[in-house]
Amino acid sequence: MALLKSVDIDSGKRELEKLKMLSNHLHVATINQVFESGDMMYFRFDYSRFTLEEILNVHLRLDESHLRIIASSMFLAIKHIAASGIVHTAISIATIRFSSNGRPLLSNFENCTWTTADITSNVDFAGLGSCILECMNGKPSENLRDPAQIRRKRESNKMFGLSNGESWSGYKLLVDFLETLFNDSTPSIVKLEKPHPYVLQQPGYRTLTPFLELASLECHAIWRRAAVKQVGGTDSAIHG
Repeated sequence: MALLKSVDIDSGKRELEKLKMLSNHLHVATINQVFESGDMMYFRFDYSRFTLEEILNVHLRLDESHLRIIASSMFLAIKHIAASGIVHTAISIATIRFSSNGRPLLSNFENCTWTTADITSNVDFAGLGSCILECMNGKPSENLRDPAQIRRKRESNKMFGLSNGESWSGYKLLVDFLETLFNDSTPSIVKLEKPHPYVLQQPGYRTLTPFLELASLECHAIWRRAAVKQVGGTDSAIHG
């Protein structure tokens, strides 16, 4: 199986111009094939059905060990694309996907750009920080996606704006890693060349597969329920 992404040709060519600079990487969604049809361009990727956003909608909660896998994987992805002078600019729970064996993948490069004096990997580190906070929160939250607001709350001795911050206060290394991600006074090159101890461990991502299995069941029910409501049906139609 594969994923197929369609874009207009002009946008596709701009995206491809940047992505062709990237070599294959274990934690970056790689284009396997490109073709055009009419005024559209199509990108073919290896199959990775679920996003982190969908994983956060299942009834099980990610624990700290799962967060470390995601953080380590995405750090490696950010480091890889930064080596080619690329900044993703839109890392979020919607752009982190998972292969069928649980391997986290950075995807959706349509908004990526070249590194400049104003746009560096710190943008991507802050995006990763927000993803981790949403995982700690246990569910998606738009309030945890504004780096400036998160920094203000941290400065006022709040746990990055988390409502359940006290339950995470004992994870000192994780908290220190988050401090590093949101610290925009430290150049991104320093963060890349001297990785934080939290992400030095190689990610063993197979422990994430149970969440993918749940997502295939629970997210299907969510999607089905939404579809039924759109046509004026009832939840009972899901079972019928």
